[in-house]
Amino acid sequence: MISGFLLALNREGLDRRARMNRISSIIAGFALFAISSPLEAGWNVVSAKESATLPGGAVFFESELEKDGATVRVQGVRADERKVAFSVVDNPLDGEGGLDKAMQSGGFFAGINGGYFHPDFRPVGLEIAQGKQIHPFERAKLLSGVFAVVGGRPRLVRSSDFAASPKVTEALQAGPFLVWNSEPSIGLNDSKRARRTVIATDGKFGWAVLLLSPVTLADAAAVMNTPGAIPDFDLARALNFDGGSSSALWADTAPKPFYFREYGSVRNYLGLRVR
Repeated sequence: MISGFLLALNREGLDRRARMNRISSIIAGFALFAISSPLEAGWNVVSAKESATLPGGAVFFESELEKDGATVRVQGVRADERKVAFSVVDNPLDGEGGLDKAMQSGGFFAGINGGYFHPDFRPVGLEIAQGKQIHPFERAKLLSGVFAVVGGRPRLVRSSDFAASPKVTEALQAGPFLVWNSEPSIGLNDSKRARRTVIATDGKFGWAVLLLSPVTLADAAAVMNTPGAIPDFDLARALNFDGGSSSALWADTAPKPFYFREYGSVRNYLGLRVR
């Protein structure tokens, strides 16, 4: 009786250890899957080059990134705020001109489209162009950030932290923030793909205006935060401007200017010129 009872306990112990070993193996397998799953893989820079030198030491660049067979192209201009100034250019007449004409006539060497606008062409959110307020500040979930020139220096700030001042000579309210403190923002849309126009800074003196081929907001943030996506640039903050059919980038490269044209008119632009 006792020996049979001990044998039963021994077998039960063996069965318990076997079950625990199987459970440990399953957990280890899941951990290995989580580490090696391609779903967790990030974007990889396939190519990156500086294609042209612009006035004020600015650089036009192009890069391409890949992830799980998908590719995204990034084109843009990198500049130093100590040598280059930013100006908002208002475009009040729907159908008049375009980014290229606005940049050339204003003496800019590069520029992108700006903030959002209503179907009747009224700006959405704050717009200040060369010291003149075109449209007031608004509170909306989409308008989470402000690009502003304050006392001659460009800034990217959260809308909740923006303070109106006579020192603000240029401003565009837009959003969402794609990157903040060198980290991709949480909760960005990961299903809708569209072209993206972005203004970014390294938090010191470096700035970049960017055009991305169709990509979700979440992937746009991950792409820009990938080391090397913007050559020689440590990204700190990036704000999404109006994208989709409004996306446009112009740069006075040689032998001929680069121009990705917007589809239809947009309400405002952001131009770069030498100080």
